[in-house]
Amino acid sequence: MTNTHKFSELDRLTALQKYQLLDSAPEKDFDSLVKLTSLIFDVPIATVTLVDQKRQWFKAKVGIDICETPREISFCDHAIRQNKELIVEDTFKDARFSNNPLVLNAPFLRFYAGVPITTPDHFMLGTLCVMDTKPRNISSKQIEILHLIAAQAMHLIESRLEHIHYVDLTDQVIDANEREISHQEILRKAMDAAANGVWDLDVPTGNAYFGPNWHGMLGFLPGEIPSTYDSWLNLLHPDDIQRVVTELENHLNGSKKDYSIEFRMLCKDGRYKWVLSSGAVIERDKNGKPTRMVGTHTDISSIKEKDEIIWKQANFDSLTGLPNRNLFFDRLVEATKRAKRDKTKFGILFIDLDGFKAVNDTFGHQSGDALLKQVALNVKSIIRDSDTFARLGGDEFTVILADCKTVDYIKSVAQKIIDLIASPISVGNDMISISASVGGSFYPEAGEKPDEIVKKADDNMYKAKRNGKNQFFI
Repeated sequence: MTNTHKFSELDRLTALQKYQLLDSAPEKDFDSLVKLTSLIFDVPIATVTLVDQKRQWFKAKVGIDICETPREISFCDHAIRQNKELIVEDTFKDARFSNNPLVLNAPFLRFYAGVPITTPDHFMLGTLCVMDTKPRNISSKQIEILHLIAAQAMHLIESRLEHIHYVDLTDQVIDANEREISHQEILRKAMDAAANGVWDLDVPTGNAYFGPNWHGMLGFLPGEIPSTYDSWLNLLHPDDIQRVVTELENHLNGSKKDYSIEFRMLCKDGRYKWVLSSGAVIERDKNGKPTRMVGTHTDISSIKEKDEIIWKQANFDSLTGLPNRNLFFDRLVEATKRAKRDKTKFGILFIDLDGFKAVNDTFGHQSGDALLKQVALNVKSIIRDSDTFARLGGDEFTVILADCKTVDYIKSVAQKIIDLIASPISVGNDMISISASVGGSFYPEAGEKPDEIVKKADDNMYKAKRNGKNQFFI
């Protein structure tokens, strides 16, 4: 993933300045991105780093307290200079970094992986990086995921710059209105020249102006959509209408200063497209009631698709398609809150396959993976839709049995799972037999905290193993 384009450092710094990022205030979208990155890679430190002339500055960070460091000690600077990802699995074994102050002193870095954040014009603004205080190995798939998240960071930067431009456009329109210099004509010309879909709403009448790009974004020709508020409302996804109307009314009545919201709109071909709608009231009558509001629609469908990919990679097991450890514990926390609130009960099953290592040793890891996938499919077929069946890793699985009234029900499900797994499974040309040890726990008897409930089920699973395997202990 090497960048073959050659630019001077001055060109790169000029591009960096264009995005107006340096020393800007923290922003939720960037903070969420580094937090998600930290969770995906299970590392304590993740940053969106911008490499300035003499410093590296963190637009978003998790796991470190400092806001910037000198560029001369920056790991990210090396990634920029070599035009590709920089992977350092053990800083003590790399002569470039073994004496680096960031290694010898706080934050005591032993592992670093960074991918350049690159503009559409191929300028590298900085890096998306993950770090740890202990050495780590990183796979080619993980490097690919890091590149994907770095691309998402660039999309956020581009969207942020577009928003700044739209705010500037609105300010120009308001200035023209205040100066009373043919603001209607100026506004419309500015609207028609804008890159994204622009709208202009007459609040009292509901009449509207939708620019050519507004229509084109949805696949319509200008004039195919009646120029009214109701026509726009009819294009909103039914699940989004109430949320959008509430947001708009809160801005119109002055209870909320800004109007900016994401929602889905119906396209001419019948599909729904995600848009970001931003706007502001620019005229009020003598009583202070809004009479005119203008704004833009931005197509964010591709960003939403990438968000969905990243979310799935962070929450689902790539082999079996089951919820992973991260999503399991999220749902366990929610199940605990719900049970406490509604005064209900639920159960946990902790499943460990007996002798799975022998399967890998005898039949190979490919057959072992195929066996895990089939076990997951078989068990999933007897789990209710309201339950959560997850793979924690390796040959360990868990089940959250929602709204479970008795221990007997937990035992019955545990026995079904044991019997199902004990049935020989066809893998390629082989019939493989395996068994499972299952431990269970019951909320609230096993404890009222998620970690207590899981620990009890895990302890009981080991009791089942010590008692001879192929059985459950609850």
